[in-house]
Amino acid sequence: MQPNWTRRRFLQAAGLTIAAHGTNFTHALPLSHRPTHAYVAVENGLHVLRSAGDSWQPLQFVESFAPSAVLMNTRSGTLFVANARERFEGLPTASVESYRIDERSRTLNRIGTQRLSLAAVMPHAMALSPDGSLMVVAAAAGLYNMLPVTRDGAIGEVTAVRKELRLDAAGATHMFFASDKKLQVQDASGTRLYRCDLNGMALLDASPSTQPLPSGTSPLVTGQRSVAFARFA
Repeated sequence: MQPNWTRRRFLQAAGLTIAAHGTNFTHALPLSHRPTHAYVAVENGLHVLRSAGDSWQPLQFVESFAPSAVLMNTRSGTLFVANARERFEGLPTASVESYRIDERSRTLNRIGTQRLSLAAVMPHAMALSPDGSLMVVAAAAGLYNMLPVTRDGAIGEVTAVRKELRLDAAGATHMFFASDKKLQVQDASGTRLYRCDLNGMALLDASPSTQPLPSGTSPLVTGQRSVAFARFA
């Protein structure tokens, strides 16, 4: 049996240190909704951990190519993963994956892998529409892909692409759906609101940045973090 993981070791594996993010680990855990499980992206795969008091017990390790962000749909029991790669299937592109979370064991079963559009390399952020049918993936240099998602969690082929001029190509991108078809994106250039569906993204409003975003990913922002927490009964 593998030994339990202390919180310190858990944070190290996730690449989320208190010093790097300026926040205490417990701040990410609402008091009334303590998570029972965590899905942690590391360099070469995904750890599934179960809470055991002040430690985390490893349940499963799944190999995955350079997972850069994870996003969970708790209603469908699906985990989505972006793969930070520069080539996939011999082309200059990257990929996203989906996994089904077993209702009893809470371990992961791979549903499938989907290729992104050409030049959509090194994806680093994802957002899922409230109804779970549309995924937006942010890749390097301001490239965005729109992909359909089935009720079973399978990711379909890219249906639309948007290219933004990004001078700070390596900067962080934070994005989420403010409503069914409104996507909010924040990066080094500012905050923008788009109308977003499977046909593309149309800019609705934009405001310049007043302060720089921290580099890297955030453990508290859905779709840009390397840990997904869940509370199961």
